[in-house]
Amino acid sequence: MKNILRAFLLAGILAATLPYCKKDNSKSGNTEKPVLTLSKTTVERGEPLTVSTVANSSSVVKWTVYPAGNSLISAGLRSSSVLFSSTGGYTITASYFSDSGSTVPYDSASSPVTVTDSVYTPPLIDHEDTLSLAGDQLMLQPYWVSDSAGLVINVQTKNVYNCSPIFIGYGYSVDNGTLKADFKFISDPASDCGGFQNHAIAALFYPSLSNGDYPISILFNDTEYQGSVNVSGSTYTFTWPYISGVVMSPLTIQKQ
Repeated sequence: MKNILRAFLLAGILAATLPYCKKDNSKSGNTEKPVLTLSKTTVERGEPLTVSTVANSSSVVKWTVYPAGNSLISAGLRSSSVLFSSTGGYTITASYFSDSGSTVPYDSASSPVTVTDSVYTPPLIDHEDTLSLAGDQLMLQPYWVSDSAGLVINVQTKNVYNCSPIFIGYGYSVDNGTLKADFKFISDPASDCGGFQNHAIAALFYPSLSNGDYPISILFNDTEYQGSVNVSGSTYTFTWPYISGVVMSPLTIQKQ
């Protein structure tokens, strides 16, 4: 009996001196690896690509493309419109941050995309499926693309629209030495895409220009915006006087 009592007391002492461990019954949340959904895996140069993802409602999603430099990203909250000006293989990555102040993502998802050598042709106008660009502005970004040996001007609306809108029926050309383009409409999606919104984007592909001065004419919402570009050796210098309506930056670029 004394031995049994001694063993019982010893067990109590050991139990009192061992560290206390509590089982964590809290849920860690959804640990499923996020994925990207692409509207296409192969696109033409200048063809808008829609990329979407599913993430925690409180997360901040940041979009990147590798290699960078020949792409334009219209980054929405849970989706993005991307276009490419050069052929090749690219990787699109969505990085997920816990909040806007976070500098290190807690997760990421990537997907490859292939860009062919063909140049995208915008769809024809169907007024039943379009929205007017009245009240919006265009932002132009000129740059040089070495593999196409020409000038590219990226175009983006200032406003955002439901889903991933695309410019409809726009055109561009070099007409008697004048660089021209015109824009009036974007696509009108049949739904709100769950709240996804993006800018409309486009790429204008112009040929390499010899030394000299060339007028520029951008027709936007039936208003003509005029400027010029001077080509001197490897330098393109733009004269563009507008600070609203249709704006341009940078005003000087170099052939690569």
